[in-house]
Amino acid sequence: MPKKEDDITKDYLKKIKLIEQYNKFYYDQDSPSVSDQQYDDLKKKIIELEKKNSFLKKYGLIGTKVGFKASSKFNKIKHAKPMLSLANAFDSIDIEDFIIKT
Repeated sequence: MPKKEDDITKDYLKKIKLIEQYNKFYYDQDSPSVSDQQYDDLKKKIIELEKKNSFLKKYGLIGTKVGFKASSKFNKIKHAKPMLSLANAFDSIDIEDFIIKT
């Protein structure tokens, strides 16, 4: 039996709250509370829910958000070359695609 819209929304919002907590620990407190793998798995689940359930768009899609406001404890650094993101590379194919793009 497929989940009802209310159940999906509750599950989604619970996951959003959790990832926001993880972001705060990582970016603001410089103290990650979960492994990168756990974070990435949760984010993938959220993005999958968003793709399958268009009614979730009203909450603001997590797939379009990046992290959390960085802590003021960090110094700003100007890099000679732009810092690029692996954009959730999960396997060797993703990494090869990243290398090709750079």
